[in-house]
Amino acid sequence: MKVNKNAFKDKALRVPVVWANRTCPALVIEKPNRWGFELKNAIRQIAKHFPEYHLPIEPTWTGRNDAGEEILVNTLGRWAFGVPGFRGRLMFEGGELRRIVVYYPPESPPELISMLEKAIRLLP
Repeated sequence: MKVNKNAFKDKALRVPVVWANRTCPALVIEKPNRWGFELKNAIRQIAKHFPEYHLPIEPTWTGRNDAGEEILVNTLGRWAFGVPGFRGRLMFEGGELRRIVVYYPPESPPELISMLEKAIRLLP
């Protein structure tokens, strides 16, 4: 699926600066977690194909790759899942095998929840 990354160029979502933890709101889907601690990667691989993943955000941050080059954290997907040198803001319960649990920071934009729900439902 091809995504037009410029479709939402003028709309920057306001995102919280805090990380998710077990006291934060959670998205709970009654679906067996057969990915274990690779759950985050499985969800991210699907979510990358959604327009919400590429929505611009504010504020923005930077991460760094192994060569020391900056990686701009300027989209909802990069903020949520992280890049090298920047920890994503979501928390995944990889050890929970009976269901899928993803914690997200309070005041996260609704586009994040929508993206996560769609991606989790598409997990094989």
